[in-house]
Amino acid sequence: MKQTEQITEVLLAPWEAERVLSLMHQCAPDLKSLDLSCRALLEAPLGLARFADLETLDLSHNQLEDLGRPLLNLQRLRALAVRDNQLSEVPPVIPQLRSLELLDLGDNRIRALPAEMLAMQRLRRLDLRGNPITMDNVPEPLRAVTVL
Repeated sequence: MKQTEQITEVLLAPWEAERVLSLMHQCAPDLKSLDLSCRALLEAPLGLARFADLETLDLSHNQLEDLGRPLLNLQRLRALAVRDNQLSEVPPVIPQLRSLELLDLGDNRIRALPAEMLAMQRLRRLDLRGNPITMDNVPEPLRAVTVL
């Protein structure tokens, strides 16, 4: 590659995630989009925390039970997909991502939403399809943006 500043998206294999994220941050610290879907990840890579400018993150089709702290630094994140994982509840980090507009939590095991999600003022679409949740378990202000 001739100009690293043109890198805007990268795809990784699961066994390379931490090492490649470290290298990518050196080459493309302003990365905007990252697709880590279908990588058999058991946890969110710690290296995600380096990408403070990330706007789109896809962690779908893995084996995540939680997202952990690496996402806390992603305060510019506008779209997050965590579809088809092993989430039994909304990870505590999600309501702290105040720039999120699109959140896909479909096909997990989520039964209820935490009240903290009411603080997500920018959320425009919340996809919960394929979860054992009913609209009764969605706080009233979030029902307008929720897809079941």
